[in-house]
Amino acid sequence: MKANWITCGITAGLVILTQTASTMGEEAVFRPGICLGVMASPGGNSYMKDHGGDAQVMFLDFVVSGKIRFDDNWAVVPSLELASPMDLVNAEIQLLIPSLNLRYSFSQEPSLYVQAGPSYSSPAGGGTVAEFTGKFGGGVTIGYAFKNPHRRRIGLQLEVGYNYVPVETTTLYDAMFHSYSSPSYGPDNRYTTIKSTENFGGPFARVGVRF
Repeated sequence: MKANWITCGITAGLVILTQTASTMGEEAVFRPGICLGVMASPGGNSYMKDHGGDAQVMFLDFVVSGKIRFDDNWAVVPSLELASPMDLVNAEIQLLIPSLNLRYSFSQEPSLYVQAGPSYSSPAGGGTVAEFTGKFGGGVTIGYAFKNPHRRRIGLQLEVGYNYVPVETTTLYDAMFHSYSSPSYGPDNRYTTIKSTENFGGPFARVGVRF
């Protein structure tokens, strides 16, 4: 019974938080949102080409976020981003990128806004190219929110920006055949382990909605 009361209380609190605002002309304190876009990765393309990978690294970018408003100008926007190569057949890497951003809006919506904050790349994949390890990075976004301040819940937003997504790579160089391979293929005395940090991020463009 106690657990049921706690669950009901949390649910009611979330409903109140997402559906109410101080006044009819004011934005809600918390608003979730989703975005879909593309992110180029010139560093990722160079790395794959140099190490014999097949993928052309252009990411399909899906972002789930929540905007927590402090006032008409300032908000915190935690987000979770999934970047998956558009070439799924030959994909060598996928990225899960949680981030915490500080946003400044120039006015109540509709409004231009800028946001920036740290992130952490959690890569998966590697295949025959390398083993990948996540590192801390960050990003900067410029966007425009089309929602007006008259309490319409759903509003379109457009974003462009740049993500710095560092990934530590571990590759084996085969001195006998002068080629690279994943660490899972070795090592033995003909392999040299090479570690480097590569930026798999780049410029992006997104379109989304905030509720």
